[in-house]
Amino acid sequence: MAEKERRQLRRRCQMIFQDPYSSLNPRMTAMDLITEALAYHGLLDGRSREEAAAELMHEVGLDRDGIFRYPHEFSGGQRQRLSIARALSLQPDFIVCDEPVSALDVSVQAQVINLLLDLRAKHQLSYLFISHDLSVVRLIAHRVAVMYLGHIIESGSCAEILDAPLHPYSQALISAVPTPGKDRRQRIVLAGEMPSPAAPPPGCPFHPRCPQAMPICRSSMPAESKRGEHSVRCHLFTDAARSVT
Repeated sequence: MAEKERRQLRRRCQMIFQDPYSSLNPRMTAMDLITEALAYHGLLDGRSREEAAAELMHEVGLDRDGIFRYPHEFSGGQRQRLSIARALSLQPDFIVCDEPVSALDVSVQAQVINLLLDLRAKHQLSYLFISHDLSVVRLIAHRVAVMYLGHIIESGSCAEILDAPLHPYSQALISAVPTPGKDRRQRIVLAGEMPSPAAPPPGCPFHPRCPQAMPICRSSMPAESKRGEHSVRCHLFTDAARSVT
């Protein structure tokens, strides 16, 4: 893409990082952090940077009194709200949320998640929400993709994946979620350790730990099998594996 095209794409796609402390420049005030991209793209629309920062801080639940404070003068939850305000400043269509609440206390997590849900509805945003916390995924996601060792092994609607998973790894992952009144013996405990992504095993990357592995899993990467909108990469659902067995 040409530089002009890349600039437009960057404006439409923003990111909220996992650690708000390391992703915010400690030498910049809240006002400078939030309005830097607005000034670069010429989107202040006659407002001063102070006015623009105050509007964005109000939208994410921060007082305008903090516009001249530095990141270390905010709490963890407030810093993440600053990160959200910075991502929101260019009015993007799409925001990548990379574990945006995992570094926060549980009570603060709930506040930030509610803020993200409100902003999504208000601005018609699309999120790519990366998380290991399935309770958060259930709350915020419409569609879910489960990854193992860099591969998407199963995808579908939130209800399909979390209530009726097909892939053995998805089943083990969801069985580990604590549920009041659930028999602990129902949990699927996987043997071994995850292989190195730099040296993945041949065939299906999950086969060394899979309790249902077949000989074909050790030599061949499974093709994608579809059941409506629900797709899975597992030899348990491929015609080739069924013909061998």
